[in-house]
Parts: sequence; C-alpha cells; structure tokens
Amino acid sequence: MGMPDGHPFMAWGQRIAILKQAANPTTAKLYLNWQLSTERQTSNSWSVRTDIAAPKGLKPIWEYPNANVDGFPRFMEDRAEAERLKQTFALYFGEVKGDPTPGWPGLHPGA
Repeated sequence: MGMPDGHPFMAWGQRIAILKQAANPTTAKLYLNWQLSTERQTSNSWSVRTDIAAPKGLKPIWEYPNANVDGFPRFMEDRAEAERLKQTFALYFGEVKGDPTPGWPGLHPGA
C-alpha cells in the first residue's frame, strides 16, 4: 500500500479536550488515555503520536506535502464558507434525515 505522489488529500488529527468544568473529569481522563493508548493508536490509520510508526508501506503523514494537514483547521475557521458548503450539499443531496444516533444530540438537541 502506498500513497500516490501529487494527489492532494486532507489529513488532520482529531481534537479532544477535557473541559475545566467537566462533570466527570476522571472519566474524561480515562477516555483520553484510552484514545491515546498504543493499542488504540496502532489499530487505525496514522497515529497522532510521533512514537507510533506509520502504517506499513506509508510515511508519517506530515511527510506528505500533498496531505494538506493545515487545511482542515483553516477551513473550519471560515464558518461562512463551511455554512455555504453545508447549504450546497443540502441543495444537491437534501437535508439530513432520520433519528439521531443514540447517545448523540443530533442537529436539534432538546427538540
């Protein structure tokens, strides 16, 4: 498995935080420790940890100039553009439908 050179793609590390006023900070710390564990970080694709090797046949993600690792945060900062794309997708594909995933507040929490 390899990445073809010159074909752009977007890669980003997931953001996670423990809020200062979290109701269960110990649980949050356990969850964060699990997410960052060697077992979990080696079970997916690239790891956010620099001490975990890239998947076989691949380089570390930051060594791919076409990975655009700064693109997603920059895109998310432009809320007007994100909303415009959301509306464009809704125009072409329709509004999101269906019940929320159990345990997830969905588009209209409390509705």
